[in-house]
Amino acid sequence: MMLRQILLSMLCASICAVAFAHQVTIRQAGSSSGNLLSRKDVQDDLGLSKEARDKIASAFKKAMADNDVDYQDQGEGRYTMRGMGSQRAMQEFEAAAMKLLTAPQKTRLEEIKLQLVGYGALDKPEIETALALTAAQRKQIADLKAKASSEQSNVVKDTGGRIDQTVIDKINSIQKKLRESLGKVLTADQQTKFKKLQGKTFKGRI
Repeated sequence: MMLRQILLSMLCASICAVAFAHQVTIRQAGSSSGNLLSRKDVQDDLGLSKEARDKIASAFKKAMADNDVDYQDQGEGRYTMRGMGSQRAMQEFEAAAMKLLTAPQKTRLEEIKLQLVGYGALDKPEIETALALTAAQRKQIADLKAKASSEQSNVVKDTGGRIDQTVIDKINSIQKKLRESLGKVLTADQQTKFKKLQGKTFKGRI
């Protein structure tokens, strides 16, 4: 299943939990460090050695096994998972995988994440500081994300918790409008600074 980027960080935890339970990969999961480190294009960009790649693959399998999670590899760092321990397994895998990276590789991974998440990262403390966001801008960003989060929750509730492609398409539509609105909050200078924080263009799948 190809979603044009991967869910914004504002997607609430309850929706993510439902998505994992229904074996769906959506944007938030896809932009996590663990998910990205499973992707060959990201590993190539980071310049990971074969040894590091093998250890990452082993760490993933161990985390799934330790948490009784059944999974199916969809390729390109995408997995469908079944099991109540899916989120915990991904957290454990991410922690183990991150230990295999050098400091420069961790920095580059954050740049790639910023390119994938885009303006959805504007409420991160380090981004707020780097862009010198005003109190008014921070409130505007928070209000926009809260509104979108509520709309997304309602989409899932309206289906009785069922997650399918129609629901995901609706969520992506909400996110697209959110990204457009968030971008308008920044000044031209702040947009330039944000672009710099994203580093060199990631040539893999966005």
